[in-house]
Amino acid sequence: MCRVISGPQMRRVENNYFSVQIVLEEDVELDLCLYHKEELLKSHCDVRKVALSSKLFFYILKSEVDLCSDELYSYDVINAQVSIIKDLSLGLVEESELPSFTFGSERILTGSCRQLSSEQDDCLPKMLDRFNDDKLRPQVLILTGDQVYADDLCSDLLDKIKEICQTYDLPTTALDLKDRKDFCQFIGLTSMKSSHHLLSLGEFIALYLLSWSEELWEKDSSIVDLRDLKKVRKLFANVPTYMQMDDHDVSDDIKINEYWLEGLKEQGQRVVANAYATGHLFQIMGNYKLNNSYD
Repeated sequence: MCRVISGPQMRRVENNYFSVQIVLEEDVELDLCLYHKEELLKSHCDVRKVALSSKLFFYILKSEVDLCSDELYSYDVINAQVSIIKDLSLGLVEESELPSFTFGSERILTGSCRQLSSEQDDCLPKMLDRFNDDKLRPQVLILTGDQVYADDLCSDLLDKIKEICQTYDLPTTALDLKDRKDFCQFIGLTSMKSSHHLLSLGEFIALYLLSWSEELWEKDSSIVDLRDLKKVRKLFANVPTYMQMDDHDVSDDIKINEYWLEGLKEQGQRVVANAYATGHLFQIMGNYKLNNSYD
């Protein structure tokens, strides 16, 4: 059984199409199955895969199938005719272990500005309470920015991110700075809380993996509440989700004016590029239907 590191997350859904993204430890063949009242619906699945490293693989699965408004559907992700998500406890419906969704755009949840290492309450897992009434079940989740705070992390979280980069051979930085604020200021990043600012592509990838799933966290973590992360994972698995990036997904104040752009040095441009590349992968690609919309 291949290990699921993040997801499954529901992404764009239309009346003849739905999509799911997932991150695995293995390079495998996947299929996406859709059920309506326990009946397997005929569909055609297209899979797009991005190798994050030799040990980590990002997938978007897109299935063409006709959907009816406000009907309840469940889905499964299959490898070699075996479910890879059934044992993840993602089902909301008592009689099913599988995640589910209702198609429509009348009942919408919105959220933004979620800082993983914040001392404030995490409101995203609380959204799962809105799914208790099937008749009022949300049909869409829209996240309007700052899904991660790449510029404002605690030191323990950055250490965990570095550990994940090493474990999965993700691209990292050769810089070994206890405090990164002076370096960030030097390269043109003006966030005032940049002591542990992310720099490398691998660090940005790791933050997304740690923010959206409990899979890579120790059971006794003092940084996050694993119960909340399990709820976040279940939320994303059970409602079509659309996202847009904002400044903290990259760095505070980004592109705030022409002087900011003029002050950004080559190293700063690389950090910004790493942030946008990762945000495009985890947030933006799933918003679109056609491959040529995000090639």
